Amino acid sequence: MGQTGYSSPAYGASFAPFGVPVTLPRSGIQTVQCPITDGLSDIHGVYPFVTARDWLAIKDDLKNLHGNAVAAVFVTNPFSDQDLANSDLETVLDVMRVFKTHYVVKLGGDWRRTSRDRTQRYARRSLDAHDISIREARPQDMPEFWAHYSTLIDRHQVQGMQATSPSIIEVQLSVPGAYIVKASGREGSSAQMILYGEDSVLYTHLIGISPKGYKTFVSYAIYQATLEWAEANGFGYVSLGGVAGAVADAENGLATFKRGWANQSRSTFLCGKILDERRYRDLLTDETREISFFPAYRHQHKLAPIGTSAAP
Repeated sequence: MGQTGYSSPAYGASFAPFGVPVTLPRSGIQTVQCPITDGLSDIHGVYPFVTARDWLAIKDDLKNLHGNAVAAVFVTNPFSDQDLANSDLETVLDVMRVFKTHYVVKLGGDWRRTSRDRTQRYARRSLDAHDISIREARPQDMPEFWAHYSTLIDRHQVQGMQATSPSIIEVQLSVPGAYIVKASGREGSSAQMILYGEDSVLYTHLIGISPKGYKTFVSYAIYQATLEWAEANGFGYVSLGGVAGAVADAENGLATFKRGWANQSRSTFLCGKILDERRYRDLLTDETREISFFPAYRHQHKLAPIGTSAAP
């Protein structure tokens, strides 16, 4: 199988509105060189995480980054935990810490019995109220998906690469291994979700829900139908992702929802490297100097598409 989903070059290229897509040559991780201010830039792994052909090779890639790049930051794939454990990557990084818990359903066996009673009850009720379809995605799906996803952006004040744009979504829908889930109720389309298949893993990428869909608990129908479809189509795992935002809150509603399905959990790691110590210090302020966010200056120089304001 060729490169699909998050590993596909087309996926990395979709973030061109944020900067210059750069695939690090030895490791193969996909990044974007994003402007900061005064001609400076930094290197960001694509959202929500990066995959690598060789995690050990990141050491050489980081040594060879130069020019006006001040720092590099990326989040690791939740299914890379074993490779990372043997990579010794932390010896060349300034930051490497557990970032988020991703909730996973290992299919086969009695995976249905592991979901909580409340989850099963809501799923049955929601499936009775919705028709669900799953098929290969195509760029023409963008307008309808965006109508739902833009509601989520406004509802949760989503920023950065997760906010995306219609043009980014259009490209991401054309990535090899992309599928789209559609849910319709009595009043028409109520939710859609983009999936990415890579080898034995099906990843839930982005979901958009209409105001009516929230009231009818459509997310339960979509997730249940996705799990059933994934098993029928030979996937071994479905990754439900983590929670939104820079801080993982295990007690928020989304985490509780995903735990209701999951029978496994896996960790992602936030990895960061300062490439230019002097310029990094110059970008810090009294407000950002002591915070743990990396790179700290991004609290003021927000990540945003080129041509829009990066100010807070």
